Amino acid sequence: MSAAAKSLIGWGIYLIVVGGGMLFIPNLLLRWFGLPETGTDYLRIAGILFIILSYYMFRAAKAELKPFFRWTVHARAPIVFVIIVLVLLKRMQPAIILFGFFDFVGAVATALALRRDARHT
Repeated sequence: MSAAAKSLIGWGIYLIVVGGGMLFIPNLLLRWFGLPETGTDYLRIAGILFIILSYYMFRAAKAELKPFFRWTVHARAPIVFVIIVLVLLKRMQPAIILFGFFDFVGAVATALALRRDARHT
């Protein structure tokens, strides 16, 4: 399995953990991040979507779908910047930046893994 595929496996695990938290313990997850408790229906739906996304990550990793690996980098890297803008506009709580940071770090890890794989091919 390539390094890029392994990075997507790691990302898939992250999505299951966060998605599972959103699905099964949304209010506890909100409290951990110092966020106000709110209606949990949307969080549960988001949790289901995270878990579905993890399925794509696992399947793409197993199939070594390098174009998909690159697409995930393009999609994940800018999320933290969008979240920062929303925080600055007072549309989002600052604690959410942590999730964007994880997206960015994951995207960079996948990009570096793709580069490493290309050198070893």
